[in-house]
Amino acid sequence: MKRTSIMAATAVALLTLVASCSRENTGREFDPKGTSSVMISLNYPNSDSSRADAEPIADGTDLELKAGHILFCDASGEILKHVGIDNTVGSQNFTVAEISVDPLQTGEAVVRDLPNTVVRAHLISNDVDGKIGSASGITTNLEGTDIDDVLDYMIQVGYLNNSDGDVANVALYGKGDINFMASGTTPGGKKFSAAVTLDVKALATRLQIKKVSAKDFIEHDPADLDPSDGLDVLRTTKIDSYTIEGIYVNFYFGQDKLGPEKPVDIMDLVNNGSVVEKYSTTDPLAPYATGNAGETMADYLNIPASGSPLSVVPATKSVWAYNLFPGNAPHVIVRFSELTVSQWDATGTQIGTPVTITDPRFITVNGFLFDGGGSVSGFEANHIYTIDDIAFDYDDVTEEPEQEPLDVLVRINLMPWKDHSIVWDN
Repeated sequence: MKRTSIMAATAVALLTLVASCSRENTGREFDPKGTSSVMISLNYPNSDSSRADAEPIADGTDLELKAGHILFCDASGEILKHVGIDNTVGSQNFTVAEISVDPLQTGEAVVRDLPNTVVRAHLISNDVDGKIGSASGITTNLEGTDIDDVLDYMIQVGYLNNSDGDVANVALYGKGDINFMASGTTPGGKKFSAAVTLDVKALATRLQIKKVSAKDFIEHDPADLDPSDGLDVLRTTKIDSYTIEGIYVNFYFGQDKLGPEKPVDIMDLVNNGSVVEKYSTTDPLAPYATGNAGETMADYLNIPASGSPLSVVPATKSVWAYNLFPGNAPHVIVRFSELTVSQWDATGTQIGTPVTITDPRFITVNGFLFDGGGSVSGFEANHIYTIDDIAFDYDDVTEEPEQEPLDVLVRINLMPWKDHSIVWDN
């Protein structure tokens, strides 16, 4: 896990200097046809922070900047300078100016010969897989293009969840105004005549689940379940065993625009409804099947529960994690197989023999509560929502998904990743 940092002195100086893009009172004659050397600094949100990595989130770990683009625009929005970050140019074979990641992290990034008519810079980062902008990513020099056309590019939700599990490599966006009042020398001795600080944030929100567990003895019905047997006792249902076939995220946005201020299209909301076959680990036509757009929104598990209480935890990692576009709160569908239950009376005596349900069964989490109280109306960008335990009883189990309204408690942080603890209120 690579920790990214910005030299404190440089960051403080730039935050003081970068107040506007005004060119007045600069102490030097402004030539609109001239050029400037602009020093670039990155500013990450200051909070208890962490980045996504399919392991427990460690506070104080920043987002990871890998590769991408910095686009300098004039007041009309025309891109006058396109600068590639790190290996972007070499991997996508188009010719633009290039700058490496390390100087951006340390305040040593200076772009020279920028037209004096630039007023703003936009950062689009972590386009390593070439998925931003088109089917093959940003593959041409964007100079002369309108920035709004770039920010209208659509990103698929799969790009937020890389196939190798590197969910830290999530799309980032940042922007900042050019400050022509700033001039000086970097700690490494590079001179600059203007500066820009890019406020960098993730374009994603993140849901992570640590455990699913069954309560030991659950009151299923305060009255006799079967009046015909003549018994007049309170009964409880005990879940004796179960296997989790898969965890599926539903009710999420399948794509969104690169520009975080662009309105989301409700037509891009993915809702797979209550059809059992759609929540399948084997059906190649299921929305979550390998090769389909929703494959990153599911984990195919087939893990038997164990321990007391009967629980299932990730087999190799510490959380099941899903990066999503911000917006509505998603739903979590857990699919079970081989669910075995038994009936018990109020004295603790088992009634009859355990019954194994071979058909699939589900629980649906479709509401979240903050640990400190209040409901979660939506998931925000740059936030992590953590469910420590989806604890369920037999009353929560349904024959089809999306049947029962269940709430959980979440812990929440800001990121770079901010974690929210959320709990299922059932």
